[in-house]
Order: sequence, then structure tokens, then C-alpha cells
Amino acid sequence: MPSMKTLPLLASLAVLATTAARAQFPNFPAADRVLGATDFTTGGTAAATPAGLFFPTGLAIDPLTGKLFVGSTIQNRVLRFPDVASLANGANAEVAFGQANFSGTSSGNTATKFNGPYGVHVDVKGRLWVADFSNNRVLMFLGA
Repeated sequence: MPSMKTLPLLASLAVLATTAARAQFPNFPAADRVLGATDFTTGGTAAATPAGLFFPTGLAIDPLTGKLFVGSTIQNRVLRFPDVASLANGANAEVAFGQANFSGTSSGNTATKFNGPYGVHVDVKGRLWVADFSNNRVLMFLGA
């Protein structure tokens, strides 16, 4: 039986062993997919299109559906992409939250508008949470 003095050391070693076992990336890995651009060597577009991202900030994966949400702060929107497994380079989003269409970028202070969305989270129940930076609020969407 370990003494009380060795328990903290054993706990630290257990954490290190668990963390090391989960490490899955080598040093200096190359990306496998790119969103907002068609390839890895061409810059993305800041245009308000189904694929355009302007100052992307925050992303989340819905644990229920696998859909990917990416905040686009300057465009005042959050884009939802199909499940992560099927994403291709330069993929188009399927929905834009905060705008009436993919070409809109206006800000607002309503239940359907953002002013600088800066953080995105999807909880275990599939609810989308968006930190609406310039409106000093957080919005929650059911069944995103």
C-alpha cells in the first residue's frame, strides 16, 4: 500500500500516462482539411458566400449530429457545415445563423442577429450557444 507521501506522485504519474496515451499528433503535423479556402496554399475569401469566413473565431462540433459550427465575427454570422466526416476542402455551409441568407453581413440586436459573434459551443443536448461580443450577451439556439 502506498504511503500518504507517495499518493500525490502516483496521481501525477497517472495523469501524465493518461495524457500521453491520448496524444495523437506528431510534432509539426500538416492539416488534413481547410474551410474558408479551396486549398492550403490559396488564402480564404472574406466574401459573404456559403464558404466564406471573415475573422473566424470559435468552432464547435455537435455531439449528436457531428455538424460543425464556425463563427465568422466580421460577417456577423455562424456557419453550420454538414457532418465533419464528409467535409471537403472549401466546403459550403448548409445554414447561416445571424443572417437571412449567405450574402448578408449586417449586425443587429435581435433574436436572429449578431454583432460580432466571438465564441461558439454546442452542448451535450445539441443546443448551440453563441457569445455575441459587441451586444454583450450570449444566445442559445434549441435544436441547432
